Amino acid sequence: MANDGRTILGGGNVGGRYVDLQVWIGDPKDPTKGITVENEAVESIDITENLFTTLPTINMVISDSGRFFFRYNIRVGDTLNVRMTPASTTKDEEEESQPAPYIDASFTVQAVTDMPDHPNDLYIHRITGVYAAVSFINKIVQFPQDKSLLEPVPIKKTSAEVMQFVAQQAGLGFVSDVKTNDYSYWLNANETAANFCERVLQHTWIADDDAPVLFTNVEGAAHLTSIKTIAENKTLIQFADMQAATDGDAKTPIITINDVYCLNMGGPISNLGAYKVETSFYTPKNMRSSQMMIEFPQEGQGLLGAVAGMASSLLGGGTKDRSEAYRVKEYQHNDTYLGGISNKQQSERDNVTIHSAGGIHFDELHDHYEVAPSHNEMIRRSFFQNFVRIMVDTSRQGDLYSKVQYRPYLGATVKCDFSSSKRIDSIHSGEYAVAEITHKYSKGEPYTQAITLVNDGYFDVGE
Repeated sequence: MANDGRTILGGGNVGGRYVDLQVWIGDPKDPTKGITVENEAVESIDITENLFTTLPTINMVISDSGRFFFRYNIRVGDTLNVRMTPASTTKDEEEESQPAPYIDASFTVQAVTDMPDHPNDLYIHRITGVYAAVSFINKIVQFPQDKSLLEPVPIKKTSAEVMQFVAQQAGLGFVSDVKTNDYSYWLNANETAANFCERVLQHTWIADDDAPVLFTNVEGAAHLTSIKTIAENKTLIQFADMQAATDGDAKTPIITINDVYCLNMGGPISNLGAYKVETSFYTPKNMRSSQMMIEFPQEGQGLLGAVAGMASSLLGGGTKDRSEAYRVKEYQHNDTYLGGISNKQQSERDNVTIHSAGGIHFDELHDHYEVAPSHNEMIRRSFFQNFVRIMVDTSRQGDLYSKVQYRPYLGATVKCDFSSSKRIDSIHSGEYAVAEITHKYSKGEPYTQAITLVNDGYFDVGE
């Protein structure tokens, strides 16, 4: 790179009153070999990670008096690196006392938009990108790539093993909190890594009362967990209103929140707080007529006639009664994972039953392959009920964020007290799971986190 080691738009000093920030283009491991973007040029940065999207994203706005793009033209495909953490308030300048960066990530630029600001004689550059593992979303990965299916006894793999291989092929890390019970033959020839992982995730089976969740955090790790695991992942993190924070557990520090937005509190977006699902499918192995007794077409019958006869056998025709090959699996879950009280009455929940057709089951697939998609979807819907967004000003937390155990992260279960100095909120105050974190930087402002929390019920009926 022609401008290696240079600084664009200033002296390249790192730090500030509220935020320790470093932005550069080029080598992720060595900022001195890249092109530094001066802090004064950075108007804002939003980095978002959540449980629902494929990769973390970045939106950055740069103000330019006309020098930036004359020195270096940021292009789609460039690697944009960001290190950001709340500025330490400690007076000890020893290296071990300084907190590790809260954000230390690389992103691949996907789009650059130029917007002239004539009144201020500036150019505004809006840069968007995704975590620097774009092959995960745009490269086809064939699976399996070894000879496991050519062995005398073909080797079956679990969904976790498949997703780990695919994620690592794309340059992501991989962490799994769960054991999947789904040894099968998994095949892919023409899907991207992300689409293949999504299909595998749909058919992943953990347990009757659990469902898998796969997300990628801002550290670049594909994380396989589950609804039940998230609910049981209790942390030391507590959030409370600034004025009511003194009423919390004295043994555990409290992160104070500025604003609370109820995005959806028990709205009818899912399955009335619980679910019952029935999946029907056929099992050829249970039919006498389907056990490798395929007849070749007779003279005058033609190939289509033979195929039609085979289809009739597979669907229960021939010498066996269709009912002997017909199977129905049923699962129901009425309990909450985090909420103490469901947001729907029992009579309403009992009215909800989802019927689905699973197709045909073959021995090459695990026992729950056909039922897994609808089963997993209904558990996820019954869990992701009540969404709340809170705003955290990290400059008001002292040195709390320098301690890793008190830093919010995706999938963590935290305690929230939404009471204020004027009222006690016992209905909504309780345990929530962290579903999304947007790390927000604005020039001259503190580093703020917009955290979206979720749970599946309430904690009191109120007065």
